[in-house]
Amino acid sequence: MSGTANSILLVEDEALIALQEKRQLERAGYSVIHALDGEAAISTVSARPDAIDLILMDIDLGRGMDGTEAAREILNRFDIPLLFLSGHQEEDIVARTESITNYGYVVKSSVFTVLHASIKMAFKLFAAKKQLDLNSLEIETANEQLTRTIQDLRAAHQELKTSENKFSKIFQLNPEYISISTLADGRFLDVNEGFSTMTGYRREEVIGRSALSSAVDLWVFPEQRRQLLRELENSGEVMNFDVLFRRKDGTTFEGLVDGKTLELDGQECLLALVRDVTRQKKLEADLMESEARWRTMVEAIPDSIAVISGNHTVEFASPKCVRFMGYSAASEALGRGFEDFLRASDRDRAQYAIAGILKGEGGKSEVFTLLRRDGTEVVAEINAELYRSPTEGAASVLLVIRDLTERIYQAERLSKSESRFRMLIESMQEGFCQFDGEDRITYANRAAEGIFGVGRDGLIGRSILDFLNETSREVLSVQNEKRRSGETSSYEAPIVRPDGQQRLLAVSSTPLTDFQGHHVGSSSVFRDITSDREAT
Repeated sequence: MSGTANSILLVEDEALIALQEKRQLERAGYSVIHALDGEAAISTVSARPDAIDLILMDIDLGRGMDGTEAAREILNRFDIPLLFLSGHQEEDIVARTESITNYGYVVKSSVFTVLHASIKMAFKLFAAKKQLDLNSLEIETANEQLTRTIQDLRAAHQELKTSENKFSKIFQLNPEYISISTLADGRFLDVNEGFSTMTGYRREEVIGRSALSSAVDLWVFPEQRRQLLRELENSGEVMNFDVLFRRKDGTTFEGLVDGKTLELDGQECLLALVRDVTRQKKLEADLMESEARWRTMVEAIPDSIAVISGNHTVEFASPKCVRFMGYSAASEALGRGFEDFLRASDRDRAQYAIAGILKGEGGKSEVFTLLRRDGTEVVAEINAELYRSPTEGAASVLLVIRDLTERIYQAERLSKSESRFRMLIESMQEGFCQFDGEDRITYANRAAEGIFGVGRDGLIGRSILDFLNETSREVLSVQNEKRRSGETSSYEAPIVRPDGQQRLLAVSSTPLTDFQGHHVGSSSVFRDITSDREAT
């Protein structure tokens, strides 16, 4: 609607009649725009369709196109309620207007009260039509409007008799179960197609029969109807009253009842609208189960989980994340900028990374220094991926945060241990080599260079077999079998250096295995005993 007053386009070729009708409508609170003919009406609507809330269309408009032609062209292009206002009462003319619009036909000789009521009803019908296209929440609002419309129609039955057919269509086409029944014994006075679809009963099977009778027997628990009536007695209406109903085939469904009392032909009646929420309740239960399962999974994994919104604020933090950052409750962190939890030197890099992910540039994994609540720093690896809500479509960034503190500590310890090991190995007088499963040298110390007569670069990647004669190769084959069975062995074997010298080595060899116990190589200590043997 435009402005504070409903705007009506009055299409009337008789100036005096138009002036009179315009004054009456304006006294009733409407804003009126006048068009003398169909062409002018089309031009007015085309120029400012949003400024027109309703059209009052005369049928006879002089020499130009008549009202029905103008109405058809306007309604083909715009969705505006249109009410015919004419002196004609012929059945064929009225039928022709009904094929164009369902918002009503008012005879010009009617008192203004009838016209005013028809206008109001046209607005209500148009609003109801709009609401039919909305989602389930808006449908519920439309159903409340329909309830009020039913009361208005009953109260103004004589005055608004020409609109009953329009109301009947809305009543019948509503997808929800709608029924009118007597309060005293539950006899059905009217039901719509939604009732038949939901319950399995045809209209003629239930009209005049009670919902509690053996022939219908809708209420699985009759006490629920008595409770509903008590609430109606107290407040005159009920909303979202949960009831278990029985269909014609014996199956049941859970329905939410919106009910209101009204008086028809001297009888107190119940206007009931029922929504089948069986599937909805199951979906809610499944959703709760899914959320519980998801939260259990989030808490079970060793990493922390957080979600950053499009404006870089924290919108979710897992319990583990809350504890990891030193907070006692998620509410203490939610809504704060993600950069608040980063060391100052990392903030620009983090903002750039999040902005890129939100633009669809793909996930990223980077290491950042985080600030815990007490100000202490903790190094973490953060894997970030784009997350888009399936319902709202809003883009967020999902963060998986892994604490690297222990890993860094262990890496430092390993590095120190490796340094000490290498210093020890390099200081040894004996040669030391490591071999892979194919007897290739993967590491050699300085002493090994002198024993084999080859620089370290020339040893790494070279097979020990290059230095062995046939006798030594047979010895190595026997010793390899021992190492593959997990034995440590000591033996003597000659080698031939690249310069042709033959040296006799005393070897002590230990097998190397992987985490699963599979043989992957060996480590050996060599001592050149050539001189010792020659001395003896």
